[in-house]
Amino acid sequence: GNKIRLKDLQEFYHIIVLAYGSSVERKLNIPGETTLENVFSAKDFVGWYNGVPENADLQPKLDHTDRAVIIGMGNVAVDCARILLSPIDELAKTDITENALETLRHSRIRHVTLVGRRGPMQVSFTIKEFRELTKLNGVQSMLNKEDFSRIDQNMIEKLERPRKRLTELILKTARTNQSKDSSERFWYLKFWRRPKQINGTTSVESVDFERTEFAADSNFADENLPVRNTGIIETIPCGLVIKSIGYHGVQIDPWLPFDHERGIILNRQNRIDERPGFYCTGWIGRGARGVIVETTTESHTVARRIMDDIEQGRINSLHDVKSGGNGLISLANSHQIRCISYDDWRKLDTHETSAGLVKGKPREKILNIDKMLELTSSSSSSKS
Repeated sequence: GNKIRLKDLQEFYHIIVLAYGSSVERKLNIPGETTLENVFSAKDFVGWYNGVPENADLQPKLDHTDRAVIIGMGNVAVDCARILLSPIDELAKTDITENALETLRHSRIRHVTLVGRRGPMQVSFTIKEFRELTKLNGVQSMLNKEDFSRIDQNMIEKLERPRKRLTELILKTARTNQSKDSSERFWYLKFWRRPKQINGTTSVESVDFERTEFAADSNFADENLPVRNTGIIETIPCGLVIKSIGYHGVQIDPWLPFDHERGIILNRQNRIDERPGFYCTGWIGRGARGVIVETTTESHTVARRIMDDIEQGRINSLHDVKSGGNGLISLANSHQIRCISYDDWRKLDTHETSAGLVKGKPREKILNIDKMLELTSSSSSSKS
């Protein structure tokens, strides 16, 4: 909300670490992106099946088409493909929402194509997520072996270990038997294609892509290698489009120094120099890239830098008496803001896990914020 500002936190805390991530999806800015039905951002689609309240009413139509296109080749794109292709009995054992499960139960999607503007050496997904996709029961990969013809063993040996292992798995997958005879569902990786237009009358029917290419003398293994357009247009039929081309951060308070072009807080080695006592970490500090293990490692680095600043006497307010959480709660109460405590969360957790146990899944999520607040209020009242 806007009733409590970041500056207010200084009254209660000596040190504040901002780690609120990158929450806004990047846009394609092409015709059809916002005007046609069944075109979704990965952020909204993932929020829908994961039970994010603001996405609970999303209504993807999966029962009228057998083809989906996912634009992007990161972990989120791979996860969307996995959800669309996974056997229902496997999904039913997870904490996916009942609403999403029912929609997927009636899905006719059989072909999922992930499309990227560069080559196989520049994909952003990591080996864990890709391996999960390769191991889906009744699902077959359909990769074009020619896309990997320029990758040789010499090139692979020079890669960093994570990229080397991923490339080896992609090549192994491409070389396996890719017969359609025994499989029910299929996924495809299409490289060197840039989206130009999403086509349809009221709902999406196809996507136009322009073929791209690397310069003839370029380093094929360069992860940051740019591409150039060729003018060749290819149309891929589909009835569902999911856009997964990344995220950027937002400025949650005008008082916060911010780089709007990069979508990050202005910082120097996690320190927000213009705001002493403030630090940032994760995507909001470095940009929306990397996986959880990298963010975890960075958080340890930030903790060490904070300790260094304390030991070096760089935090001037350290000897001031501050009220911490109690002061913040008092301020929230003065603005009539409902605070959710850890005990409140535990009530929600118990309710969701109990409801899930009945259905043989880890939890059944509550999708409505008012219902969450009602549950914690009624639980509190019943104990009073």
